[in-house]
Amino acid sequence: MHEKLEDYHPCLLEGVTGSGKTEVYLQLIEAVAAKGKQSLVLVPEIGLTPQTLARFRSRFRVPVVALHSGLTDPERLDVWEAAASGRALIIIGTRSAIFTPLANPGAIIVDEEHDGSYKQHDGLRYHARDLAVARAHYHKIPLLMGSATPSLESLHQAHSGTYRHLRLTQRPSRHPPAKLELIDLRHQRRQGGLLPGAIKAIKSTLSAGKQVLIFINRRGFAPTLACHACGWMAECGQCDARMTLHRQPALLACHHCDSRRALPDACPECSSGDLRALGSGTERTEETLQTLFPKTTIHRIDRDSTRRKDSFEQVLKEIQRGEPCVLVGTQMLAKGHHLPHVTLVVVVNADGGLYAADFRALEHSAQLLEQVAGRAGRAAHQAGCWYRHCTQTTPI
Repeated sequence: MHEKLEDYHPCLLEGVTGSGKTEVYLQLIEAVAAKGKQSLVLVPEIGLTPQTLARFRSRFRVPVVALHSGLTDPERLDVWEAAASGRALIIIGTRSAIFTPLANPGAIIVDEEHDGSYKQHDGLRYHARDLAVARAHYHKIPLLMGSATPSLESLHQAHSGTYRHLRLTQRPSRHPPAKLELIDLRHQRRQGGLLPGAIKAIKSTLSAGKQVLIFINRRGFAPTLACHACGWMAECGQCDARMTLHRQPALLACHHCDSRRALPDACPECSSGDLRALGSGTERTEETLQTLFPKTTIHRIDRDSTRRKDSFEQVLKEIQRGEPCVLVGTQMLAKGHHLPHVTLVVVVNADGGLYAADFRALEHSAQLLEQVAGRAGRAAHQAGCWYRHCTQTTPI
C-alpha cells in the first residue's frame, strides 16, 4: 500500500475476524498523515464510530473528527468546515461521509466493505463503497476496503485483477477461533427462544466469570401478534408487512415503513381477547434472561435501547470492564466490536435470514453469522459459538 500513495490503488483486505485489519488502516493513515494529507475512513454503523474515534485519537496527534447522522447541525457544520479547510487530517464517518469535501485527500478506507448499511435505499440512492471507488479514482489516491467476509462483487474484482487482493489468514495472538456447534431446535422445548442446552452453557460461562453474547436479529418483544381464536395477525395498513409487538413502550410497530399504532384490547376480526405474542425478539429474550439470571447484568443492544445520545458508548464502556454479563443484541453487536471477555456466542434462529425476500439472502446470512462468531475468542480464552437452527439442508 505504501508503494503507491500518489496514485489510484484499490486494494481489498480480506482478513479473519481479529486479525488486525484496523492496524493496517492505522499504518496507512500514518503514512498519509506524514505527507500532510487527509484520510477518509468509512464505517457501517454509528455504533462503531466512538470506538474507532477513541482508538484513532489515542494513536495520532492530529485532529480527528467524526461525521454521522447523530450530530446536531452546528456539530455537523464544524466537522464539514474542518475537513474542507484541511484542519482535520482524519475524518471518520458513516455512508454520508463519502460526500465530505477534502482540501488535500490522501486515502480512503472502507471498513466492513460488505455491509449493507453503506447502501442508501431512499431519497438520493447510492452505495458509499462504490462512490469511494469512484472518488479515489478521481483524486488519484489509494483505496483500502477491508472485511472478514468480502462481498461477492469485491471478490470478483479482486480475482479479476482490478483490485489488489491482500489477505490476513490468522490472528496475531494465535488464539484459535470459536468452536462452532449446530443445535437443531426441532422437537425441543424453548424458554423465551432459548433451548435448555444454551441456558446451561450460559450459566457455565457466567460462573467462570466470562461474558455471553446472545444474537437475535429481531427488535421488539415478538415479531407477530396473533389471535388464538381465529388466526388474525396484526398487519401494517400501509405496506402489508406484519407488525412487531413492542413492550417498551407497548405498541405495534412496522419495521419496514415505521408506522405505529396502539395495541388492540381484543381481536378486530372476532373480538376475542386471546391475543398471543408469537416468536421472540430482543425484548422477550432480555426478559427471559432476567428471570433465569436475576443477579446478572443483562445489556440489550438494539436500535430501540440506544436511541439516546452516547447510550451505546456508555454500555460498551461497562462491557469493557470485563465483569460477567449477558449481551442481547441485533446486528449492531456483530460489526467490528472488540469484545475480549466474550467467550460464548449463541445465535438464535440462525437460518432466519435465509427466508428474506432478497436474492442475496444466503450471502448476507453467511456474512452475518461469520461476523457474529468473530466476536468470541478474541483474547486468550477458549470460546464457543452455538448456532440454533431449524433447517439442515442449507449450504451454510
